[in-house]
Amino acid sequence: MKKSNIAMLCFMLLSNVLFAQQNIDFANYNTLEKVSAFFNDKSNKSDFAYGYYKTYEKGFWNGIPVENVVLRESSIEFSTPSTLTNSTKKISEFLIKNYKEDVVINKDYYETKYKINTEGITLTFDVDIDENEQISEDTKANMVIVFKEIIDNPLAKISSKIKTNPNGTDYFLDLDFFQVTPKVFLNGIPIYQNIAKSRYINDDNIYLNRYILNSKNPITLKLIIEPGNDEDGKPYKTILKNSYIKTILESNNSNGTNSKKRTIYDNQQYVTDTIVENGKTRYSSYPGTYNYGKKNLEFEFTFIPQVDYEVTGWSNGKDLRKEKDLEQKIKKFYADFGDLIINKDINKITELLYDKYFEFYTANYNSGEKKSYDDYESWLITIDRSFKTTLANETKLYISDDGKLAYLEPLDKSTNLKAVGRDYIKDIDFLFYIDEKTNQLKIIR
Repeated sequence: MKKSNIAMLCFMLLSNVLFAQQNIDFANYNTLEKVSAFFNDKSNKSDFAYGYYKTYEKGFWNGIPVENVVLRESSIEFSTPSTLTNSTKKISEFLIKNYKEDVVINKDYYETKYKINTEGITLTFDVDIDENEQISEDTKANMVIVFKEIIDNPLAKISSKIKTNPNGTDYFLDLDFFQVTPKVFLNGIPIYQNIAKSRYINDDNIYLNRYILNSKNPITLKLIIEPGNDEDGKPYKTILKNSYIKTILESNNSNGTNSKKRTIYDNQQYVTDTIVENGKTRYSSYPGTYNYGKKNLEFEFTFIPQVDYEVTGWSNGKDLRKEKDLEQKIKKFYADFGDLIINKDINKITELLYDKYFEFYTANYNSGEKKSYDDYESWLITIDRSFKTTLANETKLYISDDGKLAYLEPLDKSTNLKAVGRDYIKDIDFLFYIDEKTNQLKIIR
């Protein structure tokens, strides 16, 4: 081979290497369309390519040096090793500055996670520090950005419309119970039931904001506590001596101005058995209750919440106590909703669900990791995977204390409506009201 040809070959190889390792700022590819186009661009030379992914040893993200970049048709992943001084810190600062309230930070013993879920991306930034550490100049991290198709649907866009409030007050009812079955009612509507089996201590957490309309109307919580079940699933006849339940009403917000805990019911005590064996007496003490032997226990507690929002909910609803055949109307609604699932009518489904989700994301201040576009995707999966639906036949109708909200409790099934597919089941239950102006039965929770 002539020297001129060898020189030309070396020049071409060197050009390819230099091009493959050029300083690409991957933040320029910030939508699904841009990432897909860049990935499929044949002139885009990478350090390594294998079908569905390409890799780059080095690059940038918003001007910040990164390494080990993996590009796919709908995602970008990269790391900031300890050798890239302050890269992790700069990315952390960039996320907080530019995404503000959309950033959810979860700290645990092993790592700190930054999560961002918007209409167009799902971003996870895993930082190699525990809950007590601060990011230093050599802290390592890994980022994954998944790009999503922008969905033109009103329900999907709810979270994009509602302003996030990270300091909004949330209300929870915390339950800690052993060998009892608690049922919780809120203003006359059952919102929770769980069976405590033998040898298991149960704890649960009920998010109350979904049922709170404003800071004006009182909320009454009623607990009906029944005996738990034995190992064969049969309920005990009475409350056992070694059973108990503790309930705490908790309000909290991030700045602590309305963060409180109040025990509203607690029958846990140390109970004592007197045991006589062979003429000798001994005593055995353990957690339980001196309320044992009763068929059930009841307790009520009323409070006025202090929340940072106001929603309409069912306040403009008719008095359902005067409504004829309400139970049958709700059953028909579930049957018709099941038909919409089988007919894959996503637009009608999301139209019926819009108020429910709009008020939910208002009540939780649009501040959680989950957003309305995730709910839309979930319903798309439901209509795609379901090939039949089943309905509860035996039901019991509950109407709220103010007469405006209705719930149909299924007695022969776990939910009123199930969407069923291969290796797939979606449980569906709603709360309803009847609009006073239109006389329509509507989903509201």
